[in-house]
Amino acid sequence: MELKICRNAVELLKRYSDEVAPVEAVALLVGKASGLYGEVDAIYLVSNERRSSSSFSVSPEDLAFVARDIGERDIIGIFHSHPFWKAYPSSADMRYMWGYKFWLILGVDGLRCFTLLEEDIVEVNVKMEERQCDLIKVKK
Repeated sequence: MELKICRNAVELLKRYSDEVAPVEAVALLVGKASGLYGEVDAIYLVSNERRSSSSFSVSPEDLAFVARDIGERDIIGIFHSHPFWKAYPSSADMRYMWGYKFWLILGVDGLRCFTLLEEDIVEVNVKMEERQCDLIKVKK
């Protein structure tokens, strides 16, 4: 199990999280996945509609924009921050994890990735690569 992501994207996600704190930052991870292996080639920064430090939601308009913009690629995961908690899926996260293969979470203890196998949360190795990802901020 592994998620490959560009080092520049990880740095951007950290800065974005700092900018919107104490609200949870949210981004959609776009690329390709096969089984429990994924490769991110684009990050879409979206707004947290809840404007909360303990939960997030993505607007249907933002989801529709990303779906139209990505062409043949797929939304393979979701990123969000935990401004005051560890990088581990919360009980709210667990209710929605079935919707995305990879959950990349930045917490006070660093960046970690998870997936849901049947009903078990399993950690996924994050491999940062020296390549460039597309970084798109979705504007309202």
